[in-house]
Amino acid sequence: MTLDQLVAFVAVAEEWHFRRAAEKLGVPQPTLSARINALEERLGFLLFERKKNGARLTVEGHRFRDHAQVAISAMHAAQGSGRMPRGVLKVLSLGLSVYHAGVMGRYIIDNLPQEFGLRIEADYSERLLAQTAAGLLDASVILVPRISSDLEVELIGTDELVLVATPDCASDAEKMRNSYIQVQWGHNFFDFQARALGTTEIPRLCINLPSLAMQLILKNGGAAWLPMRQVAPHLEDGSLTVLRDYESFHHPIYLAHRKGGNQEDISKLKDLLVSHINP
Repeated sequence: MTLDQLVAFVAVAEEWHFRRAAEKLGVPQPTLSARINALEERLGFLLFERKKNGARLTVEGHRFRDHAQVAISAMHAAQGSGRMPRGVLKVLSLGLSVYHAGVMGRYIIDNLPQEFGLRIEADYSERLLAQTAAGLLDASVILVPRISSDLEVELIGTDELVLVATPDCASDAEKMRNSYIQVQWGHNFFDFQARALGTTEIPRLCINLPSLAMQLILKNGGAAWLPMRQVAPHLEDGSLTVLRDYESFHHPIYLAHRKGGNQEDISKLKDLLVSHINP
């Protein structure tokens, strides 16, 4: 997709009308229509419902609008930057689910080959998949896979989630339950949690960011199911302990990327991710 196509899309979305959008951009209406048609063909779905009195965004168009605006800003920034830093041959745009943005993001930054520049976007799986399918991201690490004709989605590993607690909560079951933080790992985890804790009662605090949950536990005391690789340093220094009476939960991790993309770059990224998930 090109910058002209994205700008044309945003203009029509703002004006709700092809002719007014063309006048706003100073281009003939057939040219603008051709850009929109080419973009829709590239994406594989309609962005607008065409009517005699104007145009309205489709559901997919609404979802794509924010991504288009981000892409326009990124393209303008790239044009303004002139050239990439010395030694950087290509830029990798990577999506990370909010559950992986912390520890995994730091690992990738520290270990990605120097030939790569890196842009990381943290979001939920559904939005990352939409951006990857649209070509705005080269690849995404997600928790919830989705079948798509445009994407290849492959299992790259499994996170072992263990119930950890600070020493004061580890020795006091009632205190542990009262200070337990629910990390929202998905529907399957909710069922597992209910069985493990013997209750369907919703905890006082529910968080979708594992790194924040761990920070709160270390600061205030408490317990949560967190990835073993994330808590390992705190197990070694004794600030956290694994509650062995409770089962661990295994959460799959997937890598999504467009079919026909740069397989060599994707392969390097995959190897790096696998080395992090399965050290």
